[in-house]
Amino acid sequence: MYNLDDRIIVNASGVNMKAEELWTYIQKLNVEKLMKTIKDALYSQNEYKGDQHPLVPYSASGDSKMLISSIRVLNHKWIIADFIGGQFTGEMLISYSLNEKGELNFKVIESVLNPV
Repeated sequence: MYNLDDRIIVNASGVNMKAEELWTYIQKLNVEKLMKTIKDALYSQNEYKGDQHPLVPYSASGDSKMLISSIRVLNHKWIIADFIGGQFTGEMLISYSLNEKGELNFKVIESVLNPV
């Protein structure tokens, strides 16, 4: 019979751990606080100078600025963020990681600009 506790799992940092150890690790995380921190960090990217958003790889139309308009955290590694700028809208797939100092790092993996 298959026993959940016998599974070996690779966590986000690439370390092998048994399912029980992973569950203990997850319980120690304050997921609600982490989600708020992620969203706050992404929305703070909307406060930029110049024409180019730090994450959105497209320019806005007219006098508008590109802004992240909504965020969906998919799991421990991926985020989908919607953006808008003038007549343009789109989505980005973003990977994120938390370093040892507790700092968030974001990387745009893929993006799409919706047709006008």
